[in-house]
Amino acid sequence: GKLEAGFGDHGLIRSTGSVRTKAVDGEVSAYVDAALFQRDGYIDNLTTGQKVDDVDQRFARAGLRWIANDVASYSLRLLGGRSRNGAQPLVPLGGSKDTVTRAADGVIHVNSLGASLKGEFTLPAGILTSVTGVSDWQLEPYTNVLEIGVSLDSEILQKQRQWSQAFRWIAASGSAVDWHAGLFVGGTDTDGSISRGLTGLFLIEASAFTIEARTTALFGETTFEISEALSLTAGLRLERTQKNYTRREIVPGNDRISDEQSYEIMHPRLQLDFALSDQARLTTAVAVSGKPGGWSSFTGTRDLARFDPERLVSLETGIHANTADQTLRGSATVFGYAIQDYQIERSFSATDYLVVNAPRATSVGGEIELHWRPHRAWQFTAAAGWTDMTLREFTDPYDGADYSGKRAPYAPDYTLAVGAAWQSNIGWFAHTDMVTTGSVYYDN
Repeated sequence: GKLEAGFGDHGLIRSTGSVRTKAVDGEVSAYVDAALFQRDGYIDNLTTGQKVDDVDQRFARAGLRWIANDVASYSLRLLGGRSRNGAQPLVPLGGSKDTVTRAADGVIHVNSLGASLKGEFTLPAGILTSVTGVSDWQLEPYTNVLEIGVSLDSEILQKQRQWSQAFRWIAASGSAVDWHAGLFVGGTDTDGSISRGLTGLFLIEASAFTIEARTTALFGETTFEISEALSLTAGLRLERTQKNYTRREIVPGNDRISDEQSYEIMHPRLQLDFALSDQARLTTAVAVSGKPGGWSSFTGTRDLARFDPERLVSLETGIHANTADQTLRGSATVFGYAIQDYQIERSFSATDYLVVNAPRATSVGGEIELHWRPHRAWQFTAAAGWTDMTLREFTDPYDGADYSGKRAPYAPDYTLAVGAAWQSNIGWFAHTDMVTTGSVYYDN
């Protein structure tokens, strides 16, 4: 077994523990892992004298693996989580970044459970795997209090249940062509409600919604060795998602929206790998992908509730290299994405949070990453990334403002990170990291 603990300022406590058993007669093994993370909030509420954004998170997982014989093995995994966090760290624009003055603060309570069962069967022609999974996630509740001239209370309740079944066939090692293929089926049922009101006065919004989604997908990938240095990988995923949506508005009016829609998306991908030497390779990939459309559950504007699927064409090129002794490793990648019906998710008004499509958007950028291990006790890392995420065509659905040519929300223009780690032979260690992020816009 293993037990680790860490402590820091702001009441920080971080601990992890694990217990693992060796296989009994080469057949059965098991493990249990647990983690705890707690800290006080960084923001002080001067009215209540309490911290706002405290964190209390606990997670556990357990697994059991049984090797039945030379052909079959089975794995069972269980996991659970519990979070009892304070409110989001929101402060008034233009004011103090670490204090607020309001009569009360919210909470974010999350519970989650999950389980999966995997079977793996090694046959002369290949390997067949089957994975069955279920999960249950509950947000009970999310509450917040905002001071916008008056006190605005919000409460969100949400439950999400998922199930999935996947089969995958992997060609046997040594086959003339390296390939795999599979089938996925799954479902997600989401129920939720929201209420907003002026503190101690009256509700201004109350609604409830249900979304049912069923997904079926066929996928496969194969790699062709063109020469000793060059290979081509081709992949394809065919996906169909059926969604049903119901929303019932209680306040301010009595309204009901029911809708259904199916989305068919094809995800082809081609990748070329070229070995420049024994220590360096060049990779270029082009792909078409997307994600289904749906409905915004927290808007009462009927005409804006539904949003379209997003389509993306991507091109990425990168080089990966290392020294012969692996003490130095590095990679550099450049990319470009052309996006159709880009899904923007944000608050467009004081009471409306929804997804809206931008007809066209682009994203171009690059990344560099380095790992240096000059001695077995020392390791240094550095990474840098730059992104230009631009809305090529977009008009705000509320005020009609044209934001074409503006940076997309939530997309930082750069990120920088450096780190150093040391570990002794007897287990003592030290680690330090520094991360900086460029400007992020929360509107357009």
